[in-house]
Amino acid sequence: MTTHATILDALLARATSNGNDRALLQKLRGRWAETSWSGYATAVAEVGEGLAGLGVSKGDKVAILVDNRPAMLYLDFGAQAIGAVSVPVLTAALHDDVVDVLRRVAPSVVVVQDTAWLDVVLASLPNVRHIVHVDTAGVSSYQDSRLVDYAELRASGRSGGASIDSLARRASALAADSLVTMVASSGATGPMRTFGFTAGQVVDAASVVAARFPLQPGEFVLAQVPLAASAERAVTSYSSIITGAVVAFPESVETAAAAASEIEPHFVHSPTGLLDSSSFDSLQRLERNRRLKKFVALGWRKSSLGGKPASGFWHAVVGQFIVRLLGARRTRTVLVSGSSVQVRTAHFMRALRLPLVDTYTVSACFAPVMLASNAEDGFDETLDGVETDVTTAGRLRLRGRLVSKDALGNGWYETNDRVTQRNGKIVVLGPATLDTTIESVREIELVIAASPYIGRAVVTTGAGGVGILIEVEPLALSEWAQANKVPFTTVATILDNASAQQLFVDEVKSLMERLSTRPNVSELRLLRRQLGVDSGDLTATGKLRRSRVAGLADVVVVRLG
Repeated sequence: MTTHATILDALLARATSNGNDRALLQKLRGRWAETSWSGYATAVAEVGEGLAGLGVSKGDKVAILVDNRPAMLYLDFGAQAIGAVSVPVLTAALHDDVVDVLRRVAPSVVVVQDTAWLDVVLASLPNVRHIVHVDTAGVSSYQDSRLVDYAELRASGRSGGASIDSLARRASALAADSLVTMVASSGATGPMRTFGFTAGQVVDAASVVAARFPLQPGEFVLAQVPLAASAERAVTSYSSIITGAVVAFPESVETAAAAASEIEPHFVHSPTGLLDSSSFDSLQRLERNRRLKKFVALGWRKSSLGGKPASGFWHAVVGQFIVRLLGARRTRTVLVSGSSVQVRTAHFMRALRLPLVDTYTVSACFAPVMLASNAEDGFDETLDGVETDVTTAGRLRLRGRLVSKDALGNGWYETNDRVTQRNGKIVVLGPATLDTTIESVREIELVIAASPYIGRAVVTTGAGGVGILIEVEPLALSEWAQANKVPFTTVATILDNASAQQLFVDEVKSLMERLSTRPNVSELRLLRRQLGVDSGDLTATGKLRRSRVAGLADVVVVRLG
C-alpha cells in the first residue's frame, strides 16, 4: 500500500523534495524538451485553476482527447485537483466509439487536440459548456464563444494564483474515496463501457506497479500511446511519480522506435502492435546492410522458430546491433499489453535476451491483472490488489481493491474471456463470444502465427464453419517469391499465385499438427493488407477488433479439402 493518500500528494512530494530534477521529456521538432518536477506540478496547478475559472467544479466531467504528450497529464491531474472527473478518450478509437463515450459521460468540458476532433464534438455534443483546443491551426475560422485555447487556459490559471502551494491546498481536500477518473473500454470485444476509479484506487495501483517494477529516480520510461487506458496510465505516468522515473514522450507513434534508440529507456511499456512493428522495422533496417544480411536472416529465423536465447556469434554481433537499434541496452523490462504479442516477435525478443513480460489487462482494473514471462504457457502471477477466479463455465472473473466498483455486479467482474487452469497457470483460450466448441482459439492463433510467413492468425466462426484469417509477413513472403521465381509487383499480388496459396495451406496444416485437438478448418482467408489502428482493425493498444476483422472483404479465400 502507498504512503500517499492520492497521486497528487505523491506529485507534490516530488515537486518539494526533487523540484529541479527532470520529470518529463518531450520530443519537439527534433529536440528533447525537459520539464522538472516543480514545473510538472505547476502546470497541473495552472490547468486546475484554469478549469475552475471556466466553472468546472466537483463531480463535473472533463473529457480529454489529446495526443501522447505531457499536456494530457496536466489536464488529467488538473481536473482531479479541483474535484472534477477526468475522462481520457483514445484519439485512435473509432469515431462512433468516441461519440458514444462522450454522450454517455456528458462532460462539462471537452479538451481536443485539433480541429478534426473539434468538429466531432461540435456535432455530437451541442450542450457542452466549453471546448478547449490544444493546437491552434485552423481554429480562427470557428465562430463559437465556447472555444478556449489551451495556452490561454493555463495563463488564466496563473492569473488566478496557480502555484504548487495552491495545488497542495486543492489536493488536501481530495478524499481517497472521491471519484477522480473514468476509463472507457477499448471496444475490442463488445460495446464500449466506462469504469470509474477513486483517488485511493489510482494511487494504490501506481504503488503496486512501482513495487513490482522498481525504477530509480531519473531512469527513463518510454510512453508510446495516449494514456487513456487504465493499465497504461498506472504503468507509465502514475507509477513514475511514485518511483521518480522520467517519462519520455516521442514526437509521434511512428517515431517511438527512433526515440527509444536515443534515450535508451530502462522500462518500456508497449502495445503489442507497436512492439511488433518496432521489431520488424529494425529487421528491415538490418536487411538493407548487405554485409549483415545473411547473418540477420540466419539468426532471425533460428531464434524466431525456436524462441530461445541466441548464443555465439549471432548474439554477440548481430543481436547486440539490433539491441542498440531498439535502444534496449539498458532496458530491464519490456512490458507488453493489448493482446498477445506475435509469436515471432516474442521469440525474437527472447533471442535478444530482453526481459519480455506479457500482461493481461482489462479496462475495469487500474493496473495489469496478470503477468507472464511467456503467455503461450499461461499467466502465473496476479498483481497485488486483484483476485482472479474461473467460473464453472470457464469464464475469467476478477475482484479486488484495484477493480472499479462500477464493474462489480455481484461482487465479481466477469470478463469476456474463456480460460482454463493448466499446471497452476491461467491459460486464456479466447473470447467467449466465439464458438465454444473450439478448445482454445488463442492457442490455435499463436501456433499458426509461428510460421515465418504469417504475421497474425485470427480464428473466425460462422455458418460456413471455422475459418482462419491470415495477415501475411511481407518481408518473408517477398523473399519466398523471389527465391521461387514468382513474379509480383506488390506483396498483395503474390497471394493470387497458386503456389503461394499452397504455401499457406501447407504451413497451416503442418503447424496444426502441434495441437492436441485440431479444429475442422474449412478455409483460409489471406488478407491483402496489414491490420492497423487507422483502419479500425486494432485498438490503439493493439487489441484486435474481432467483429470488424471477421468481415473484411479484401482477402483471397483458399478452401481446405
